[in-house]
Amino acid sequence: MKKQSMRVISFLCCISYFVSYLMRLNYTACLVEIQRVFDISKSQAGLPITGSFLVYGVGQLLCGYLGDKIPPHKIIFGGLFGSALCNFFVVLFPKLDAMILIWCINGFFQSMLWPPIVRIMAETLDETWYRKCSVFVSFASSLGTIVIYMFAPLCFGMWGWQTTFLIPAIIGGITSFYWIYHTKTLKYKSVTINNRDNKKAKKFFSLFHIVPFLSILTAIILMGALRDGITTWMPAYMIDNFGMNTKSSVLITTFIPLFSIFSTLLASVLYNKLQDELITSVCLFIVSLVSCFILFFVNDSYVLGCLILMMLITGCMYGINLMLISHLPKYFTKFRMVSTISGLLNAFTYVGSSLSTYCFGAVAEKNSWLRVIGIWFVFSACGAIILFRSIKKWKAFSKESTDIVQEKVIDKAK
Repeated sequence: MKKQSMRVISFLCCISYFVSYLMRLNYTACLVEIQRVFDISKSQAGLPITGSFLVYGVGQLLCGYLGDKIPPHKIIFGGLFGSALCNFFVVLFPKLDAMILIWCINGFFQSMLWPPIVRIMAETLDETWYRKCSVFVSFASSLGTIVIYMFAPLCFGMWGWQTTFLIPAIIGGITSFYWIYHTKTLKYKSVTINNRDNKKAKKFFSLFHIVPFLSILTAIILMGALRDGITTWMPAYMIDNFGMNTKSSVLITTFIPLFSIFSTLLASVLYNKLQDELITSVCLFIVSLVSCFILFFVNDSYVLGCLILMMLITGCMYGINLMLISHLPKYFTKFRMVSTISGLLNAFTYVGSSLSTYCFGAVAEKNSWLRVIGIWFVFSACGAIILFRSIKKWKAFSKESTDIVQEKVIDKAK
């Protein structure tokens, strides 16, 4: 594929993922305001997010599998358009019970996006452009987070929190048709798979013999819990510990994704030096561990110090996300499982996200934020230890991601 075509595909993937974040994180950005307007507890206000994350995780498994079977650009269109409809329905039915159901459905439509995007990247871009696009898409998600967290406080004061759903719904609908129009002629490698490749592609579970999936998936759960848990509850943390108002606490959260852009870039630079996804992730978990330790002692004393440390923790998680969610699936191109593996990995991210959204809020209510920070410390330590123990096994697979590895998979499966 020509360089210009790869540039266009990268742009389309980035703009679609950017818009998807506007339609995914707008409820999270409104969380504190919804809690205030509806006069409900933190755990109650977090239920739509918890439900959405759980459905998203399950949907990733299904959509990851489907993304390897049918044209992925069509799945992405359905995800964008369906998510736009869900955002519009929140405006029509602004009640907690209705929002729980609608946001769970939105979680499924959102799950239709990432695995097919990764397959498109892996099968239409060369190695250099795949790495570039992985970073750009990560930037797009961070930019989407920044935009929605800046837009939400503006809505609170001028038009009401419902506008935070209406505007993304309109943008999402337009983007879905822009996407399908510009991707309708895409061709995929999987269309020409021969029988031998099909036989190999079916040996999914045999990959567990040569890939440390269990360790990687556990680390991904911990990463998702830290990344999304801190982002979700940072406004409440700032209100409880430093007496900020709702608008200021939500606005200050934009610093997290802003810093994550630089963190992702630094993680990419670190990876280029270490040339190993798991070693890079271990280093980032260790930085997060140290940050949690310091945060425990400055918990309610220095607002700027707390902000910087929380930015460091989430920034490290965004870097780990780049390594484990964006980079790893490319090693499974020869197995024709890029979308399937991508869906599997990303599903476990949101297992952690869903648990943290409810549990961190509940722990903060019944105990204190110090207890929550202690949980973040333990999660960071466990992530570093688990991945460190799996480095050797992963190196053996990643270095030997050739036809020899495929033959091992078939032999193990017999």
